[in-house]
Amino acid sequence: MELKGKKLRLSVNSEARVERGRVMLAPVLEGLVGEPLVERQDLEQAMSELEMDTTPGSVSDLAPEEERHIIHESLDKYYREQLDEPIPALGDITPRQAMKSEKGREKLVTWLKRLENHIARHKPPEPMAGYDTTWLWEELRVTDLRA
Repeated sequence: MELKGKKLRLSVNSEARVERGRVMLAPVLEGLVGEPLVERQDLEQAMSELEMDTTPGSVSDLAPEEERHIIHESLDKYYREQLDEPIPALGDITPRQAMKSEKGREKLVTWLKRLENHIARHKPPEPMAGYDTTWLWEELRVTDLRA
C-alpha cells in the first residue's frame, strides 16, 4: 500500500489478493474514499513501470550491492508466486500447468525467454542487472529447451 497525496494505492499480484485487499480495507475506508479504480497490468507493463521508477543513480540509503540483493530477492519471490498464477501469455494457465504439455512448454519457453530478454536490457549499476533466471528453467523442468 502506498499513500500519495489524496490517493491510496494497493498493488497486488493476483485477483485473489485484490479481493482480500478490498475486504480488509472497505470497513476502514468506508465514507473516506470513493469507489476504487482497478487497473490491471501484465508482467511486461509492470516491469516497464519498474524500469521508469528505478533509473540509474536513484537516491537510496543502501549500498548498490544491498539494493541489488533486495531487488533480486524480490524477483525470486515474485517469480516463485507466478509459478502458481495464471499467466495470459500462457493461455491463462499457470507455468506449472504449462510444463505438462508440449504446446504449453513451447509457450513457457517463449515466456521465459521474454523475461530473460527484458532483464538483459538492464546494465550495471541498475539493481535488476545480472538477475539469473536459471532456477526458473530448472524448476519448470525445461532447461533442455533453453537455447
